[in-house]
Amino acid sequence: MKISKPFVSILTAGAFSLFVACTANTNEPTKLSVNKSLNVAVAPTKEKGDSIIPILPYLIEETVHISEIVHYPEDKNLVTVPFNFSDTTKYAAITEANLEKRIAISVNGNVVYTPVVKARLNNGACMVLLTIEQAEKLFPNTDINQLFCGK
Repeated sequence: MKISKPFVSILTAGAFSLFVACTANTNEPTKLSVNKSLNVAVAPTKEKGDSIIPILPYLIEETVHISEIVHYPEDKNLVTVPFNFSDTTKYAAITEANLEKRIAISVNGNVVYTPVVKARLNNGACMVLLTIEQAEKLFPNTDINQLFCGK
């Protein structure tokens, strides 16, 4: 098959642009737009050996809208999924009551993240860190690898 020189030049320039885009701002987060609703719940926890067990009932449970997924370079192979609870008053009370305690955040019924609460959050802001595999399961029609420049 014969390939014309202009085509090779365009192909080479395109590949170089992708390489530059993936390496030029390595300290900048990459973002991917999505449009998905997920059921998210927060529960207090207890430790049992090396495990962290959620204590039911949930403190708050809502269907939240996810509009983007973010990858911060320092998080290696993890993605951040930010969202907001609509009941900001309830969520603020939950975060205040659990300062310096670990909570369990469930997405669609599965605990995916167990952070330690560091501050009262008055605006409903929350997020979960997910592995690539978890993100691919929650967002099956999204190419999560775009966040990692084809990693």
